[in-house]
Amino acid sequence: MVSTDDRGSAIRRLDLRGSPVREEDLLHAMQTIRAVETALAETYLEGAFEGPLHVSIGQEGAAVGVVAAMGADDVLVSNHRGHGHALAFGLDPRRVIAEIVGDPCGYAGGRGGSMHIFAPDDGFLGTNGIVGDSAALGVGAALAIQQSAGGQVAVVIIGDGAMGTGVVYESLNLASLWHLPLVFVCENNQYAEMTPTSIHLSSPPYQRAKSFGLAAIQLPGDDVRAVVEGVQAAVRDAREGKPAFVEVLTYRWGGHYVGDPARYRPEGEEESWRNQHCPIRFLARRLGREAQLEDLQARLQAAARAVVAEVLAHNHHLPEGSQAQANARGESGR
Repeated sequence: MVSTDDRGSAIRRLDLRGSPVREEDLLHAMQTIRAVETALAETYLEGAFEGPLHVSIGQEGAAVGVVAAMGADDVLVSNHRGHGHALAFGLDPRRVIAEIVGDPCGYAGGRGGSMHIFAPDDGFLGTNGIVGDSAALGVGAALAIQQSAGGQVAVVIIGDGAMGTGVVYESLNLASLWHLPLVFVCENNQYAEMTPTSIHLSSPPYQRAKSFGLAAIQLPGDDVRAVVEGVQAAVRDAREGKPAFVEVLTYRWGGHYVGDPARYRPEGEEESWRNQHCPIRFLARRLGREAQLEDLQARLQAAARAVVAEVLAHNHHLPEGSQAQANARGESGR
């Protein structure tokens, strides 16, 4: 569990899976994710590192709620907006940051960046830059679990934009047909890149999943406790061979990528979501800790900024050519 004393302002591994989680732990986890991603976004805009950067600020309730509902040995497949998933899952924040900024100490040796954070030995089967493909990877992971009688559940996270890809529907069909221990989670943040769901989806994602025979529900992403409870039920079903689908209604603060001015959004829309649907403020209010919220967030933010600076200062260079070629040929080595 996460401490809630003064040491709570440190940036360290989160521990959410496999045991009952206190609401204070959920709050700390969401604040940690926001602090790290805010620090990364600010540093990125200063030109400290390059490459695409998709943050999930505003969506922390989904990442934390999903992971807190998983068993200790369950596995997770993420998508392109997956820093929060990786941090919530318990990966080392310094190595996550290192991968994002291209440092060799990262989880993929600094070669993959933001959309290729992998820690398979820990059960984190990677972020993924191909929209929708995470669903197929989830099917593969769940099939392997089923054939080995391992008893785990695979959870795969996609976005609402993935609901326009054929591979998602093929995956839903196979999961239902083969009774896989698999939970699909759709983070519906209201936009597929720059396109609102009102334009690209004729029906809610969870209703589409029902047509494949999956138990499917829709949850409010600003209520992390509701996400935990809903996903826990889905995980229980999946462990019994009844795959499930969970749609989490959420909203990303800012554009599709860091630097996107998001001029395609109606005036006042983002402000409304920030004011009325912030998952961190929602839980802090319920715990009676709203008065201390800004101070703790500022301390976490400063700590996150320090960690990012430390990683950037530590031997920050591109991989040697021989290393890059070795990995391209499938050979081991960092």
